[in-house]
Amino acid sequence: MGTIPRYIVAGVVLIVVQGLLIASLIWQRARRRSTTQALQQLGGRLIHAQEEERARIARELHDDFSQRLAVQCIELVQLGKNLPESEVEARAEALKILKGTKEISADMRALSHELHSSRLELVGLEPALSGLCEEITKQCNIEVPFH
Repeated sequence: MGTIPRYIVAGVVLIVVQGLLIASLIWQRARRRSTTQALQQLGGRLIHAQEEERARIARELHDDFSQRLAVQCIELVQLGKNLPESEVEARAEALKILKGTKEISADMRALSHELHSSRLELVGLEPALSGLCEEITKQCNIEVPFH
């Protein structure tokens, strides 16, 4: 009985190999879990950064460009008033430019609102959603009830 039977040695080796495989699987699972959490955090930070950038662009559009367009509209109105009645073509051209500038201003305001609606931050989710339903109802003539 001095030698250990081969099947016992093989069984012990097999158990050790299985133990190592199980430990490896547990280690891989823990790594995958931490990697998944890191990816989720990164995704959250990216979304947050994107929202901040959208808000910055929307503020820039609203605060800078919209104000400049408003000043241009005022100047065009003044130009139209200062032109003599005899300058019919020039007055018509000034009105045409004024109309185009007002359209650009409205489009800029809509784009700013689409990029980042401050309504959600100011009044909260429920009133913002209710207002959105009302806007869609008015714009598209489709009844959108809010519950």
